[in-house]
Amino acid sequence: LVLNYGRVLATDRPEAIRQNAEVIESYLGKSHHTAAS
Repeated sequence: LVLNYGRVLATDRPEAIRQNAEVIESYLGKSHHTAAS
């Protein structure tokens, strides 16, 4: 389960959550997600 300001972003297996673009952007920002792609 991943929350961002009380909103559920993901409820999946850890492997899937690590690849979730919305989770990455919420925690690390857009520039990190773009660089990792």
